[in-house]
Amino acid sequence: MIMDMMSQKFTTDLTAGEGGTVTADRTSVRYNQNITYTITPDEGYAVADVIVDGKSIGAVSEYTLKNVRKNHTIEVVFEKIGWQNPFTDVSVEDRFYEDVQYVCENGLM
Repeated sequence: MIMDMMSQKFTTDLTAGEGGTVTADRTSVRYNQNITYTITPDEGYAVADVIVDGKSIGAVSEYTLKNVRKNHTIEVVFEKIGWQNPFTDVSVEDRFYEDVQYVCENGLM
């Protein structure tokens, strides 16, 4: 019986929303072993939340399931990052702020 459990493989139902990817160091894991997932947001996105088996663990870039003894689910939620003003001489109070933002976001500058 114990030998049957040791040879059993477990998988993870992995869901990643728009804005990034999730990769694992392998496709399945044997009983009582670990598996690590790397979470990589696309440019312009950030990790908003990682949900493991229905429980939020926060915005992490890597997660390891330890001593796996069952199948798991992982859902990653990404969020679009707002424009980050790179200019020290342009503030949100300036009448032309939105114009500068538009030009930068659309690659015109």
